[in-house]
Amino acid sequence: MQNSKKISAIKEKLKDSNGFTLVELLIVVSIISILAGIAIPQFSTYKKRAYDSEAYSLVPQVFHAINDFYSHTGTFPKNNKEAGLPEPSVLKGKIVSSIKVEEGLVIVSFNFPEKEYESEKYGKGMVFKADIPGDGVSSPIVWERQEKK
Repeated sequence: MQNSKKISAIKEKLKDSNGFTLVELLIVVSIISILAGIAIPQFSTYKKRAYDSEAYSLVPQVFHAINDFYSHTGTFPKNNKEAGLPEPSVLKGKIVSSIKVEEGLVIVSFNFPEKEYESEKYGKGMVFKADIPGDGVSSPIVWERQEKK
């Protein structure tokens, strides 16, 4: 008998419950919006870094081919073929659409899935420019990154 009274009392309390109050809902919504405001910009930054890292993982072999060409000829290759590399469209990854060599420049083009990354600030790729400090052929080539416009 006592159990049935307890069950009836619990059922009565549940009938009277009308859900969450407006204040509780507002607190939950404000917490979610604060977390989203922090997380979304950070996620965009991480994606940009991932795109850059793909490019940085593909260009060392191109740099090596250009360094070899320069050490033998004293000039920079005019194109991928002269550097002993495949066509630009063959040198690609998931985001990198091509890597092109043009007389001391390595041009990395991106194929972004999201249009938001094709901004003026970020560009549509990267350009690496060769710089030779010192006396020329015997000096190592230093690559400087520039944004592609």
